Amino acid sequence: MLRNNIKIVIRNLLRNRSFTLINIFGLALSMSVCLLIISMIAGLNQYDRFHKNNDLIYRVLSKKPNESTFHASAPRPIREVLRRDYPGIKEVVPFKKGFGGDASYKDTALPLFGYFCSDELFSVFSFNLARGDTAGALKESFSVILTKKSA
Repeated sequence: MLRNNIKIVIRNLLRNRSFTLINIFGLALSMSVCLLIISMIAGLNQYDRFHKNNDLIYRVLSKKPNESTFHASAPRPIREVLRRDYPGIKEVVPFKKGFGGDASYKDTALPLFGYFCSDELFSVFSFNLARGDTAGALKESFSVILTKKSA
């Protein structure tokens, strides 16, 4: 019974080659787009979820008047405006793209990049430090936090 059904399917597929090609191509395309959308949604839902109180952390986006896209940046005075006008906001941590390049020692080169931020970073985000404490990590000028690989 199963053998007969397989023979009939193959015979019909070979008889209608163009229709079969269109159907298989459409199925493959729709499955790949569906998997891409699922992976994008899963990636968005897993982003920075390891922080304590992650439901209270928000990112400020800005939009220029003549553009339709949002940017992950805001004007400098927004920090004081948010603290003054919105009493529910406890901390504001500005990030600024800072340095980048290669650090080399003897024969090894390590690509480094970093951000400038304020010392309130550890009161909002809960990163675990291998050495040192989060209370005084960024209090002094010219202080830096490195990953284990960079160190």
